[in-house]
Amino acid sequence: MVLVLLANREALAGLHQSKSSTESSTNAPSDYHDRTLLRTLQTENKSVSKISDAENRGLPFSVPTWVKNKYWSITGKTEDDVVKILGLYGLSRAAQKKHVNYKYLQEYRYMMEGKQLDEWVRHGDTMDSVWQRLGLVNIPVKVLESTKEFNIYLRFMKRFDKSIKSQYDEGTVKALWVYYMPLTEGQQMANIKVWKNARRSRSYVRAALGLDISDYNAAYFKQFLHLRNKKKK
Repeated sequence: MVLVLLANREALAGLHQSKSSTESSTNAPSDYHDRTLLRTLQTENKSVSKISDAENRGLPFSVPTWVKNKYWSITGKTEDDVVKILGLYGLSRAAQKKHVNYKYLQEYRYMMEGKQLDEWVRHGDTMDSVWQRLGLVNIPVKVLESTKEFNIYLRFMKRFDKSIKSQYDEGTVKALWVYYMPLTEGQQMANIKVWKNARRSRSYVRAALGLDISDYNAAYFKQFLHLRNKKKK
């Protein structure tokens, strides 16, 4: 039974540790991405298992959302499984969006997407590889911010930058600019947003843009300062 599993000390410890590292699901958009993109990102546990009525009732909805999401994740539930648990199976997409449990499905999708992005960082995927994977190469800069894929890229870059910053502080990364060499204006725009939101120092951003060896990216440094100062006003 679910309550027995949740009472297990090791399971509770794992859930508690994951809470701090899991992004708040309240930031998940109301309709963050379509089913096709989600299936591309979700690469594990593709088979659909049978879910009993007892299991459907086992996890009370009074517990925090992050607990429900983590429980479904560690027990191998796929999106199809969660759709059934939430009573959304067989409904049209329009009907699902009107259902009271639809928000839980969106939060689950958002969490699973974050797990996939974590894997990309751990596997050493580069900015360029992810940019191409998300189909952002030929999208005009003016419309990038309005796309779902660009917001996914920003989530990836938040993780990527955090990893590089940690290694830089430890001294294992020396030349920051080697890791921040995007070929497109859109990628630089993403970098600037991530650095601003992470409150990176001027010296860190200068080093990441390679301004210690060349002024080629000086314009992007000015954009970073403008964005940072604009927020303060």
